[in-house]
Amino acid sequence: CCVMEQCFSGGMIYHLRGPNRVICTACSEVEVSYGGSTYEDYVMLFASALIGTHQLTGTPVDADENNDGNVSVYEAFRWATNNDTKPETPQYEDSGEGIPIAFPSAGVTIDGSYGFNYFL
Repeated sequence: CCVMEQCFSGGMIYHLRGPNRVICTACSEVEVSYGGSTYEDYVMLFASALIGTHQLTGTPVDADENNDGNVSVYEAFRWATNNDTKPETPQYEDSGEGIPIAFPSAGVTIDGSYGFNYFL
């Protein structure tokens, strides 16, 4: 699993692609990401989704879409993307073909199925 927060990070997806990999980036290959003095918004939200507590407010986060008691990388990505208010477009890739998608849907899009069952 690779989670990147830097500007233009979506441009690295093709180069990092491969089987059994989940790649999440804060923005597309033509965008800047929006970081503060101590964190980048998307990555902070992604981490919040994984641990179940919002890192700034301390409020509970429920990113478990299928209510199985675990938050997969896929679910964390979707929750972070839905809650990111900055003008950036997080990117996701887990099929190995190297083409990013802005919002995966397991079973519907080519990306999403591997990350749905990948836990950190």
